[in-house]
Amino acid sequence: MSAPFFFRENRGKLVAKNSNIYYNRNKAFFVLRKGAEHLPERVKWMGLGYNLPVNPSKNRVYVWRKLKEMGADYFKQGVAILPKNPVNLRAFGRLADKIRDLGGEATLIEIQFVDERDELRQIARFKEARRREYDEIITETHKLLGTLQRGGRSQMTPEQADQLKKLIKRYERVRARDFFGLGSGGVIEGDMRQIAELLRSSMDSFSAGLRRLLDKWMG
Repeated sequence: MSAPFFFRENRGKLVAKNSNIYYNRNKAFFVLRKGAEHLPERVKWMGLGYNLPVNPSKNRVYVWRKLKEMGADYFKQGVAILPKNPVNLRAFGRLADKIRDLGGEATLIEIQFVDERDELRQIARFKEARRREYDEIITETHKLLGTLQRGGRSQMTPEQADQLKKLIKRYERVRARDFFGLGSGGVIEGDMRQIAELLRSSMDSFSAGLRRLLDKWMG
């Protein structure tokens, strides 16, 4: 699903291309500019309402983890929400079937916000969740790159290589659930390119294999 808005960075704020709304990163909400009556495009939403027996508690934890993997937010207690698209619809459908198999109840619904301000707040919650995930990965890629640069090393230890592979997988998962195009991935990919360049001078087969992995991943 393509992002319903196009944003650009302007003094710490993500500003909509049509300049009718902006996203305040520090306060994590959207604001309609004065004189702007509507969002440029409304979002199609779907919800998964469910209920599970209290015991065993592991079933509730399982569902929570699956929803987190999808990037879903809780609209209300027991009602998870996602932008509607074929991938998310299939994911919600599979989870609904699993909840029923676990002895619970599950219902798929479509959601439409009457008040656009409520919809803006919901979008902001999704963007803020992705921003936190991106920031965590950025911190770790900066740290890994800095360690390699300070040591003047063109080789990675097996532990560092394992960390790099995990960071790539985490980034791919976050990018897949970045439904509103936050765009922080450029920083992460920049660090990965620098790591790849550091590895190019290594003749070590292990480092060469990692370099090929990075080159393939970055296209």
